[in-house]
Amino acid sequence: MPSDSFKIQAHIHEIYDEGYTGQSPWRELGGKYKAKNLMEVCRRADVQPKRVLEVGAGEGSVLLHLDKAGYFEELNAVEIATSGIDVIKSRELASLKSAELFDGYSLPYEDNAFDAVILCHVLEHVEYERILLRELMRVAPYQIIEVPLDYHFEVDTKVDHYLGYGHINMY
Repeated sequence: MPSDSFKIQAHIHEIYDEGYTGQSPWRELGGKYKAKNLMEVCRRADVQPKRVLEVGAGEGSVLLHLDKAGYFEELNAVEIATSGIDVIKSRELASLKSAELFDGYSLPYEDNAFDAVILCHVLEHVEYERILLRELMRVAPYQIIEVPLDYHFEVDTKVDHYLGYGHINMY
């Protein structure tokens, strides 16, 4: 479990809370294709997780499409933004077992509580990536991680652009 000195600061929660005021058609569309990709990754790897945790679930657009597909038996979510949790819960997804707040690093679950963890477009926002990655490995034997491919030869000249939407790591 991470040291208290690495916990996300309270003001970060407030910044993200402003971002989830309801369901978004743009996020819904992205969630559809992210969910499709996640299920395809599982199929290709011949992994059939039943209990899945999405870390940094936002307002639940990926969960919505995973629930519709019925691919996983049980979905769970953690998010740092209260507003995101509120929207996730309002969706009343049939396979959603829990949606909880977390501090951005410490997952409130026992070791191996899940079959797989999903981290979809989150790692680029995380200051201490290794701490979060260790937590993912602690709670599930499989981790499915998707990041945007932001890195290119001009990345150093566009730092303000990436920081504008919270990308502090480029992949």
